Amino acid sequence: MIHNLRKVWSPNTAESLKVKKYNKIKDFIHVSGPLGVSHLMIFKQTQLGLNVRMIRSPHGPTMTFKVKQFSIAKDIINFQKRPEDVRSGAQSAPLVILNNFGEEQENQLMGAMFQNMFPSLPVKTIKLSQCARVCLWNFDDTEEEIEMRHYRIKASPVGINRNIKRVVKGKKIPNLAKYKDISEYIDDKGYITSDSEREDNDDNRMILPQNYSGRHNKASHKSAIRLKEMGPRMTLQLIKIQEGVDDGQVLYNRFHSKTEKEANEQQKQKEGQRQLKRKRIETQEANVERKKQAKKMKKVKRKERWQARQKQLLEQEEAGAEDSENEKEAEN
Repeated sequence: MIHNLRKVWSPNTAESLKVKKYNKIKDFIHVSGPLGVSHLMIFKQTQLGLNVRMIRSPHGPTMTFKVKQFSIAKDIINFQKRPEDVRSGAQSAPLVILNNFGEEQENQLMGAMFQNMFPSLPVKTIKLSQCARVCLWNFDDTEEEIEMRHYRIKASPVGINRNIKRVVKGKKIPNLAKYKDISEYIDDKGYITSDSEREDNDDNRMILPQNYSGRHNKASHKSAIRLKEMGPRMTLQLIKIQEGVDDGQVLYNRFHSKTEKEANEQQKQKEGQRQLKRKRIETQEANVERKKQAKKMKKVKRKERWQARQKQLLEQEEAGAEDSENEKEAEN
């Protein structure tokens, strides 16, 4: 599941990241800045189920979700007649679509979190070939669940019958022994259109402004735009929204709604904890500075003692040299 999700966020994700048992969240927060990491997703299996935390680095907020259902990409591909390669379109970031998140504060925060997890796209300069995938986040207000889907964007030329399309796309042509002329094959009533073309209408047909991936998808030609699911799927339910990285005020809790008095008391408590933490940090910094100064003074005194010993030895050598000269003069 984690490997599939890394594919969704590719190429802007650490696909080869290895997590050790002794690693802590602070370790990843400290290195996220130099590495340009903006968000973290942390999965945790408990007795009650699978949870995921989404953290915006380095100052939060933190959102905790319950994973109610999920399907990996392999399960989705196994049910498809013509599966799509999971590596297809991974060279560029996917488009993001948010649906039905409403005006509630927690929904707005969720929408902002999901949207900011993907890089912004330069609309004026982006090429059509870079729009290869789409990630859909849909909020079901009845069940209060978020559904995540991952699709590959495909384009297929329209106005061409199925047999000509096979030739254009380079697909295998069936046995033509029963036809007297190639026109009979093209005009065969059994192969007028494909099943997918019957579902096409004007809503998903467009004239391409630029060339797109796939044969005969040229600029100024009309093509049908289709979505093909690549996986994975996830159904999430919001549990909690918290300021900071797991240590701030709780802004939303699904199972507990606070009164204004309780919220103020909690805010005062959090503020007291932050002030106490700042005092501890200041005390630690003062102790470190004091120890540095003591170590520096000790080093200076050690140097002074060494210089005094060197001076004393030099004086003793000079005095010994004078005594020996005096003895020689006396003998002469």
